[in-house]
Amino acid sequence: MEQTLRQLSKAIRSAIDGTEAQRKFIPHVLHDPIGLETRPMYLTEIAYGWCSAIYENRLGLGDWEGLLLASLLIGFRHLDPQDWYTASAFTHTEYHSEIVDAVFNSQKSEAVADLLHAWMKET
Repeated sequence: MEQTLRQLSKAIRSAIDGTEAQRKFIPHVLHDPIGLETRPMYLTEIAYGWCSAIYENRLGLGDWEGLLLASLLIGFRHLDPQDWYTASAFTHTEYHSEIVDAVFNSQKSEAVADLLHAWMKET
């Protein structure tokens, strides 16, 4: 499954950086991982990287806030608690504080909880 999810991630990252025609499929591609009942830790790390890529390319993405919130949902909901503390630390990017602002501005409590879950990973 890891190889499949990493290939999916490459496709998503390529679309985020790609043309408008490629970007229109991102919400549809994100739909399936949202439905996963458990999240392997590597998917959490992948989705965390999507957040920065989405924010970096936000001017070319129609509903970048929705994509950001979907990425947080994919990465930080239904994590296996046994995997949580064994993963490596996330690398923050220059967009970290802007992502935080966007999530809090969404006023969606689930998204804020996902973000806080990501922060708890840092401790």
